[in-house]
Amino acid sequence: WSCVLVSMATAVSPAETAGPTGSTEGPVDRATLQQAVRSMKEWSRVLVFDDAGTVIASTFTADPADVQKLLHAWDDRDITVGEGLSLDGHFFDVHGWYESLIYGRRGDSGEGEGIAMHKITHEAHKKPIFCVITYGFPMLSARAVPMLIDFCKRFVAKVQ
Repeated sequence: WSCVLVSMATAVSPAETAGPTGSTEGPVDRATLQQAVRSMKEWSRVLVFDDAGTVIASTFTADPADVQKLLHAWDDRDITVGEGLSLDGHFFDVHGWYESLIYGRRGDSGEGEGIAMHKITHEAHKKPIFCVITYGFPMLSARAVPMLIDFCKRFVAKVQ
């Protein structure tokens, strides 16, 4: 059994499925970030924006009203959990609200889609920068969230 368990753990490891590879030791230009965003095939949508609501990278055309509302998702836990999140014409119930992570879902167990949003501090200018992802089955938040956090550390926090 130990061989099977090791094999299964490797198959779902965020490091194995986190998309783009390569060195991200230094700053990341926007073209590299956009390429990294598009390489994340496990995610149905990706949106990266700064603390002014300026979209830096995306896999879709984001509604500016959605971006502005997402900017304030950490202002008040009760409002965010009560009202949920909207992205690309879809409403998501919020199930988790933490200091740097918000996540939730829409739909049911047969046909649903998850959402996760991570707030990370930019390495150079020390301001918050945000990354929102959506993902469908069979991906669950237990797998998507670690992938999102790793992606943000490797690319989003270093974008120029």
